[in-house]
Amino acid sequence: MNKKKRNDIELKSKALTEIEHFSLTEIPAESLFRLGRIFTEGHRYGKHNWRQGDTKFLIERANHAFKHFLLWIHQLETGEKLSNEDDIAKVMWFCAIAMELERVWHINGHPTNP
Repeated sequence: MNKKKRNDIELKSKALTEIEHFSLTEIPAESLFRLGRIFTEGHRYGKHNWRQGDTKFLIERANHAFKHFLLWIHQLETGEKLSNEDDIAKVMWFCAIAMELERVWHINGHPTNP
């Protein structure tokens, strides 16, 4: 019999399974669809173009995401939509690429700006 690991749980069926420390099934599907549309919209710059980003790129994208966040807050407060874009999905896109670049930079080293 297999020895139980620290992160394993025993199910009612007596099968062992490892516990993940996250729950992907709790992420609303519609938010992922909207995020995916923003990634697809960016293909006009080249698929995965953002992966080549450095600090300067990320700061510029942060500024752009902040603009979309402010537009989203304005709509939330007033009901007036000032943009024809999915503002909060654009913020989510920035957060997703920032987390991935942060992960890659941690592994490969932080890029220097030209």
